[in-house]
Amino acid sequence: MVYRRDLGYLQEWHCNSRIKWTDLGPDYFPRYLRSVECLAENCWFNIYKCRPKSFTVKVLKRKRDKCIIAGSGTKTGISSLPKELKELWVWEERAVNFCCDCTN
Repeated sequence: MVYRRDLGYLQEWHCNSRIKWTDLGPDYFPRYLRSVECLAENCWFNIYKCRPKSFTVKVLKRKRDKCIIAGSGTKTGISSLPKELKELWVWEERAVNFCCDCTN
């Protein structure tokens, strides 16, 4: 004879979450970052906590207030490029939540 567990029992280990989009603004590429937000604080009969798991991504940030002087003989770009592509861009690291885990 096969016994099935109640679906509610299995859901106790599950942390509900929702997708959240963050607008970093026009000085970032990509401008929008997708992450996950945990909806519940507790899980598994309120013994464990729902905690976000994250990883780090690199995004480009435009530095409008900085000007870099190129050395002689340095190729600086194509004159037909739009102004925003000629500005200084630097890498910046951001933490992005990708799931919620039921953990202690």
